[in-house]
Amino acid sequence: MLDEVLVLMLGEKGTTPRVNKEFGRDHWPDVYLLMIAGGGLDRGQVLGSSTRHSETPRDRPVHYHEILATLYHQLVIAPDHVVADGLGRPIRIMPEAEPFHE
Repeated sequence: MLDEVLVLMLGEKGTTPRVNKEFGRDHWPDVYLLMIAGGGLDRGQVLGSSTRHSETPRDRPVHYHEILATLYHQLVIAPDHVVADGLGRPIRIMPEAEPFHE
């Protein structure tokens, strides 16, 4: 079943490793967790890593357009597909991007 179903888990942001003065955590938008499983993707891979305290990407940063390109590829949606916006203007659903090749 996992070969036919694509599972995506992600958050909109990372959080600081230490609590702030209000006993909460601050947002760190440059580093976040993403898991994609199934859909025929290779298993057991990790792309990228962060610095020791997760402040910034250390190697192989993954960009949102790569995530979308990979999802569209797995769902057999052409990246050059065009839709109309609210005013009827043509908009490509995907900017120039490549799916993950790892």
